[in-house]
Amino acid sequence: MEVKYTISQVSRFTGVTTDAIRLYEKEGLICPKRDENNNYRYYDIEQIRRIIFISYYRKIDVSIAEIAPLITSSSLSDIHRTFDDLIKSNTEKIEQLRTKIEKLSVLNKSIENLAANIGVYSVCTMPKCYKMMEKVDADTESTKMEAAVNSPMFSFGNIGYEIFFSEDFLPTKRYIFFVIWENLIKVAPVGTDIDKLPFVEPCECISTTASGHGNGIINFNLKDMADYAASKGYAHSGFYYAFYTYSVPDVASDGKDIIDYYNIYMPVKKF
Repeated sequence: MEVKYTISQVSRFTGVTTDAIRLYEKEGLICPKRDENNNYRYYDIEQIRRIIFISYYRKIDVSIAEIAPLITSSSLSDIHRTFDDLIKSNTEKIEQLRTKIEKLSVLNKSIENLAANIGVYSVCTMPKCYKMMEKVDADTESTKMEAAVNSPMFSFGNIGYEIFFSEDFLPTKRYIFFVIWENLIKVAPVGTDIDKLPFVEPCECISTTASGHGNGIINFNLKDMADYAASKGYAHSGFYYAFYTYSVPDVASDGKDIIDYYNIYMPVKKF
């Protein structure tokens, strides 16, 4: 005589909730039978065994969609290939998460230094960066940057300005470019040989943090920065890099305007 179990009994036996069992049925992973006398669902031993299999896979975070081929494959070789596919797809997910963590860590470090460094000058070494796009005239060709912003490599800090200035510390030319920092280049989806990319070598700089607005105009006292460099025995090179870092709503405008923050690097050399 066939042994029949209700969904409540199966739930007690297996530790799988009745909601989960109903989900397995809805997704076609199990197919309970119907009692001829009352049309109630019931589960036999084979269905219970299948529920146990499904439950095991769910405990190791295999999705419902991924479980289907594992419990319907009729040969060990098929199951082996399915596991190979699962391992490959999860490895790719790990790489994606690693990339995400790297980008978040770089951004978090930049934000950590923002408020503390506004108007504060220090001597540092600007990290090496690779130029994905360079020498775009910031005043006439900014639309060329659309491809950069839509790139899968784009993140905060990628967009920078190279700004040249006169002896009176007035801007004379602005170039905008798209860069990848060296600590991100290995996890960025770069579609070319890294060694073939133009780059900016690490260089000694005077650095600070400054604010600005969406027009790319940055608010800081360039002369004060140059004077600081001179006080430390450095001569400036007549230009600086400004890397866009983050934006916040402008409280003074009730959040209608946006304040941009930039990391500023002025390359210098000892007298």
